[in-house]
Amino acid sequence: ASEEGQCPSSEYQHLAAKLADPATARLCLVPNLVADHCYEMGVPMGVVELANCADRGQGVLVQVTQRLDVRDQSACPTESGHFAWPYPSPARTYCTRTVY
Repeated sequence: ASEEGQCPSSEYQHLAAKLADPATARLCLVPNLVADHCYEMGVPMGVVELANCADRGQGVLVQVTQRLDVRDQSACPTESGHFAWPYPSPARTYCTRTVY
């Protein structure tokens, strides 16, 4: 992270300062997600938890359709409800589809 506590790009997950130890509050995190699994994006934003694809939770439920070891915004489908989550370091792109 930079001196200002900002991540190098907006894709990184981060913990809100009130949830993080001051020594780790500036960590920029890349989630370790698995293709074909579903994850609930909860509150606070940045919290991603493994979830059952059939369960309607409180947050947004997404399914990882592909995990690629490159940063490529254009590698994923562009139809409605599909998104690319690209990360520069380590180079990774998750292709997701919104379930709920």
